[in-house]
Amino acid sequence: MKTLLLLMLLFMGLQSNGQNTQRINYRNIEFNLPPDCIGSENVEGYLIENKDADYYIIVRPASFASQDAIIQELNSNALGGESNAEFIRNSEITSITNNAFGAQYTLSSENQYYYMYIAGVMGANNRGAMLVGGKKSGTQSLVYELACKQLISKLTFKNIEARSGMLNQWEKNYANTSLTYMDSYYSSGYGDSYGAYRQKIVIQLSGQGLFTYSDNFEMGGGGDASAFIGKNGNAGEGNWYIKQNNNEVFLILEFYNGKLYEYRLETDAEGATYLNGKRYYCTTN
Repeated sequence: MKTLLLLMLLFMGLQSNGQNTQRINYRNIEFNLPPDCIGSENVEGYLIENKDADYYIIVRPASFASQDAIIQELNSNALGGESNAEFIRNSEITSITNNAFGAQYTLSSENQYYYMYIAGVMGANNRGAMLVGGKKSGTQSLVYELACKQLISKLTFKNIEARSGMLNQWEKNYANTSLTYMDSYYSSGYGDSYGAYRQKIVIQLSGQGLFTYSDNFEMGGGGDASAFIGKNGNAGEGNWYIKQNNNEVFLILEFYNGKLYEYRLETDAEGATYLNGKRYYCTTN
């Protein structure tokens, strides 16, 4: 939900491609477009616009293991992300269905105030969705809250298609493993000058379809070979699975924040693992 701020502040620039009312399947989240609405995918999620009522809804994938996880997310103090903005919850968190909860929020940014309704929905196998509703004018209204609740009441999560025996075997092979990629470079120059970097990516895959991802990158230059500038990134957790497209196999990482990483998965005659052509060392957790 750290990226929700960007959704709000960038919304004025989002453009919908204008689809007809239909049953939508967005990242295995299925719903009907509300009446008099148009929708389209963009980098932040699935955008639904009702031009007559001046409201919008953004739907994004999420992962919740329990009702408490939804409530904890809605209570998160990180709603504003890394910015000078502030999210304030100005209503009680209430249940929409047995597996959905929501509340009204105010976003304050640069002396501007925006009002919205944010809800979390839990589906089977930790799959879920976050919905953000508001008015393009930024004013407060019950219209977008009711629209979110109506959408949630008919929202379903499509079961991932039946796994072939081959894909099941791929997933069995990589369950409870760590995939590690390491790279480094050092170049000496004139005198004491040099350039260097180090990178280490670790993807840990659990047997329950969950993962953690970290990318540690360091770079340096100058006359002191120990003068590295470190940038350690832990990209959080999410769900992983393996799919097939034509004759290729892919490792899919679905992050809780809505990001999606897709790697072409290959092995050589010795059993070494390659993601997008890069060698990853596979070890058992």
